[in-house]
Parts: sequence; structure tokens; C-alpha cells
Amino acid sequence: MKVPLPGAARNSERQVTISSASKEIAYKYGEGAVTQVEYAKIGYTFVFVRYDVKNIGPDTITVSGGDFSIRNPEGTRYDPITTKGTGSTNRSFLTDLGTNQSISNDIIFEVPLTAKNLALYYDFGNVSPGIRLAYWNID
Repeated sequence: MKVPLPGAARNSERQVTISSASKEIAYKYGEGAVTQVEYAKIGYTFVFVRYDVKNIGPDTITVSGGDFSIRNPEGTRYDPITTKGTGSTNRSFLTDLGTNQSISNDIIFEVPLTAKNLALYYDFGNVSPGIRLAYWNID
């Protein structure tokens, strides 16, 4: 299911909203006077995606960074990267959400500078009835 950016996709248990996607060659991490900068590998750029996932169903759901990916038209898949300074991995976070709870955050990908016509995908899993995959064109 194609969704406009910004825009939301939903099934019977969750609503996923992508509010923005931007490309940058670096990001800062740390706090106060102790900040550092992480640069993308040579020939690559970071893609920052701002998302919100809300549980709209009656049962607890689990949200994971692995639910997100970026793909090009040829099918090459880019997964979220391990971020510096947080001690965690974008793709490995797991969050349980009760009814009407939500999580909002940024997720970061690293893609080649030459990558064009990219789309962000969200995998809803095997929930029936409802959509399985939603995607947003991000460039």
C-alpha cells in the first residue's frame, strides 16, 4: 500500500505515521558539552525518518526497528544502522505498547549517495485482515 509523505497507514492493530524523511551526511550524539559527530561512510549518506507507531487495537503489540527498511526500485534493501552514543541499535529495539499507547522517534539508515527513488517500508507482519506492507516514497 503506497502512502503519501507525510502520511499514515493502519491495520486493525496499529497505525504507523511517517512525518518526515531527510538526508544528512552526519549526526551528533551525546549530551551538553560532550557531543560527538558521526559521519556517513565515504560515498554514503544517512536517511533520518521520523515515525510514530500507535496501538489502536485491544491487545498489546510489539514494535521493532526491524519492522522498517528502505528499498530501491531494484529491490536492494537497507536496514536501520547501529547508532553511536546510544548503546543500542535502531533495528533491534523492541517496545511493547498497550492499547492507545504510542512511540515516536527517529530511525536512521545509511544508503549510497547514488541511490535514487528510495521508499521506506513498514512490515505490519502477518495480521489478518489488513495490509502486510506499507511504503512511503522518500525521494
